[in-house]
Amino acid sequence: MTDIELQQLKTELIEGRSQLWDKIYLDNYAHCTNWLVSKYQCSKDIAKDFYQDTLLKFRSAVLRDKFKPDNLQGWLIRVMGNDYKKHLANKKRASKIYTNNGEHISIEESKEVNFEKRFSAYQKAMQKLSEACQKLLKAFYLEQTKLKDLQVSLQYSSYDVIKDKRRRCFNQLKKFANDFLTQNSNT
Repeated sequence: MTDIELQQLKTELIEGRSQLWDKIYLDNYAHCTNWLVSKYQCSKDIAKDFYQDTLLKFRSAVLRDKFKPDNLQGWLIRVMGNDYKKHLANKKRASKIYTNNGEHISIEESKEVNFEKRFSAYQKAMQKLSEACQKLLKAFYLEQTKLKDLQVSLQYSSYDVIKDKRRRCFNQLKKFANDFLTQNSNT
């Protein structure tokens, strides 16, 4: 891909046109997906998914001027291969079994147990907070109300005051939750 083609592609992408993009997609599709299928014995559907992800990375690189024109097909294959190897490593890691107090559990089960413990600790910690902190944190994090709106409805004097109050309440919540987690791990 030449510098001129690259600039033309960037212009088309910015303007929402896709003529050159479609050509690049189609010109490289068969070669790249067949390479991934033959190299790693994955399915055509998986190869297609990785090809599309790689093209999104290519698009992003072009728009940010991070792609240097050289061998486009080689770049696509290199990125696809690296991403697929990471995928395989993560898949392998996720299937390993670890021991927890003499019991064998998978990483997913371990994460689920840890999540439940942390969730429970945060629920208990929330109950220890003042009513004002509870109201503020529930509205901001659970109901996703903007701080500007909360400033008015909860009658805070300024945006900076409510922002600071949210930060202090959240830090207090984390401290209480960590205390509960520490207590439970020691018992």
